[in-house]
Amino acid sequence: MVRDTGKLHHMCSASLVSPGVILTAAHCFHKDDEIYEYDNDFAGRYREQREVSEGYKAVLGKSASVWAHDGDGDRHVVGVKKIVVGEPFEYRRGSAFWDLALVFLETCQTHNPVKIFTGAVEAPKNVTVVGFGDTETHCVYEVSAADEVDDMSKMEYSIVDCEADPACSKHGGTFCTSETICMRRRGKASCNGDSGAPIFYPSALRPGEHLQVGILSGGELDFDVFSGESSFVDHARAVRLPNYTSWLKHWLRQDTCLERVEDVFVDEM
Repeated sequence: MVRDTGKLHHMCSASLVSPGVILTAAHCFHKDDEIYEYDNDFAGRYREQREVSEGYKAVLGKSASVWAHDGDGDRHVVGVKKIVVGEPFEYRRGSAFWDLALVFLETCQTHNPVKIFTGAVEAPKNVTVVGFGDTETHCVYEVSAADEVDDMSKMEYSIVDCEADPACSKHGGTFCTSETICMRRRGKASCNGDSGAPIFYPSALRPGEHLQVGILSGGELDFDVFSGESSFVDHARAVRLPNYTSWLKHWLRQDTCLERVEDVFVDEM
């Protein structure tokens, strides 16, 4: 996802979940925070909906080269016609609770959408986070300090019990909810631009296929100041997508590019 201010600025990561819709984090749209007050009801607010939607674009691809030109060049840039945010998401809360958004695109896409898993997501499991980083401080994929955005990369996280993770448990019920996946990794971390990144499980029934189980919402670093080397742990939190299956199905039925909403979801790993 990018913000369009006359020039495209990387904002968040996302995943294509149906031919006409991408899935990302609700907090990515905090610069247009009035969108959280509408409860996705734009009746009588056509101008407001258009102004918000026209301020964003989706860029499909996985290479940093898509950001290299002021013009569209070889980028696949797609306009946005509607944004639906999680209800009742609260930006100030800072947690993963309802931190999801569906972005309806102006044109149908021919890329194969990812599949969303609807079953149980429990610890201990390893998951893969896929995204871009827009800083070079302990990013998913470190290139050089001159880079604004890295190529799409992936890294492995371990799912942990939120109550047992100090970075999550210190916030109490704000972060440790049944809707949250708490994850941990040492030595590397996601960046600001990775919010909304998809989180995948490998499928045992479908070799080579990965199913989306979450959306990266945020995190914090825990530095080991007593270590002789640069050592830190990234405590990340994510939206647990199976808990939002009904909400996702409700809105995805409005995707005119999608033949059957059931094709988006998989209930067996």
